[in-house]
Amino acid sequence: QQLGAMSWIQRARVNEPQAEQDALVLQSSTPASRLEWTMLQRKAFTRWCNNALAGGGDPSIQVADMEKDFGDGTTLPALIQALSPESHQSSERVVAARKQFRRLLKANPASPFHKKENVGLAMTFIEAHGIKLVNIGASDMAEGNLKLILGLVWMLILHFHVQLGDTSATKDMLGWVAEVVPPEIRPANFTSSWRDGTLFCALINAIEPGTIDVSALDSDKPEYNLELAFSTAEKRFDIPRLLDVEDMEHPDDLSVITYVSFFKRVAQKQLAEGVTSTRASRPTSPTPAPMNDHHESMAKEALIAEQRKLAEEREVLEQDAADTEQRFDAEQRAFDELKRQLKREREVLEQEQQAHRRVVTEQQVRADELEAKQQAQAEEQQVACQKLNREREELEALKLQQQDAAGKQAEQAAQLKQQAKEIERKQIAFEREKQDALESSVKLQSEAEVLRSRLEHDREQLEQRTKDQEERQRDLDALREKLERDKRELEEAKQKQQHEAEQLNKRNAYEHEQMKNEARLALEQEVAEQRVALEHKNHEQEQYDGKQREELDAARGRLEHDREQLEQRTKDQEERQRDLDALREKLERDKSELEETKQKQQHEAEQLNKRKAVEQHDTSERVAQLELQTKEVEAQRLA
Repeated sequence: QQLGAMSWIQRARVNEPQAEQDALVLQSSTPASRLEWTMLQRKAFTRWCNNALAGGGDPSIQVADMEKDFGDGTTLPALIQALSPESHQSSERVVAARKQFRRLLKANPASPFHKKENVGLAMTFIEAHGIKLVNIGASDMAEGNLKLILGLVWMLILHFHVQLGDTSATKDMLGWVAEVVPPEIRPANFTSSWRDGTLFCALINAIEPGTIDVSALDSDKPEYNLELAFSTAEKRFDIPRLLDVEDMEHPDDLSVITYVSFFKRVAQKQLAEGVTSTRASRPTSPTPAPMNDHHESMAKEALIAEQRKLAEEREVLEQDAADTEQRFDAEQRAFDELKRQLKREREVLEQEQQAHRRVVTEQQVRADELEAKQQAQAEEQQVACQKLNREREELEALKLQQQDAAGKQAEQAAQLKQQAKEIERKQIAFEREKQDALESSVKLQSEAEVLRSRLEHDREQLEQRTKDQEERQRDLDALREKLERDKRELEEAKQKQQHEAEQLNKRNAYEHEQMKNEARLALEQEVAEQRVALEHKNHEQEQYDGKQREELDAARGRLEHDREQLEQRTKDQEERQRDLDALREKLERDKSELEETKQKQQHEAEQLNKRKAVEQHDTSERVAQLELQTKEVEAQRLA
């Protein structure tokens, strides 16, 4: 976990061997917790930035919160300008980069885009100084990635403040401290060796002898020793207090190296002031001998090969991006066509549903009319039965009268005969009405059968439409699965492109570093004995290398621009994917609404079938009652 927590330090090393990087990682994992060393470095590096801004930049700009300030588009540009002012002697590459940086830099950026653009310009200017930024970009600064921000500040400290020699930062600083302090207190590291404050006091005494009596210090009183060293260094040498006494309980090696580098700069300044007068009396050096052009041609060929390789990889990335965009556009057009087709089908289905509703409404009106007609006929039959009952009662009354008035039979015979004829006519009329009622009942049954067949046909049509809709839904699901597969393929292509870009950056960084190391080793072997005589020629060679690096950096800048365009296209594709997801959700809602409509229609059809069954049952009961009443009347008539 400690090695993983410090992985950014491995990316932040400049001109350091891998073994030294691993050693520095292990040394930086000594704090009690991951959060602790992060906060220690954050405090020390923040004070270092503010000291640099106050010394050579805009004093009104100060770093309060690294996670926010380094992405505001103002702090990082001000810091790099303070570290690399125009008064410093710089190569032509740095001078050209400075002019471009100041020309494109936007004052007081307000929008996030302008802030990110300013940060990107500052990081490009940093790279112009030969500082290699691997896996650190403007987006990391804008997002407030604290670990990468600390890694960037550490690289600035190494280049502009510590100023590495031929060895790494740890070995260089340990070697210098071992040279100036007494042998008995020489440090073994930048953590535990510095806890008691004795070494800080020894450095002060070495720079200005007699300032602190190191032999009188008590190592069991680290707080006193540390406070004495920090306050004395601040008062006498104007060294900023990057560390506090409590920070040394679990010291961070990078913070201690940064603080000790101030003592080394003060000592080098005093040494330079002491030998200035002696340099003027030295004889002039002989004319430098001509330098072998072998390494110059090797470097030139290597740079040309690397530029050609970058161009080829750039073309491959552009072709992949174009193919991906074309495929996505084709899929988008296909999906739009499917959406239009689905919309048309939905409109057709809605029209069919409206027509079905009209048919159901008409059938319902017809059923209501049939029910009203049946009810009217039943009422008529009931009136006829009541009339027949009254006539039967009258006949019984007549029979009683015949029994009561036997003497009047002869007189009333003709009248009774006439009444019997009238009753017979009424019976015949009743028979005809009964026959009419039976025919009406048969007609009603036939109409009910026709209505039932129509409902069955409508239900079959509705089921067929439902099956068609389910088939369309299955086609839509298949298309959705195809879109998901295409999306996964697009994500894999994007990841592959990102991986190829990362591999390209790593390979370029490794090849460039290896080429520099090989050229430096070969050059050191050949000109070790002629270093003083060849200073002029080395200066010309550095100018030439600077031009070549500028061309290589320009190619890398173009590649970075292409990578940003690819990222922008990827973002556009993600936005299109979100639109597709929104459309997919809308289709799901439409599907659910269609299912609800289908269920509602099925429920209405079931209710209609139940109502018709009840009506048919009631009609059958009424017909049965009517037949029963008719049989009773017939039996009474026969009696």
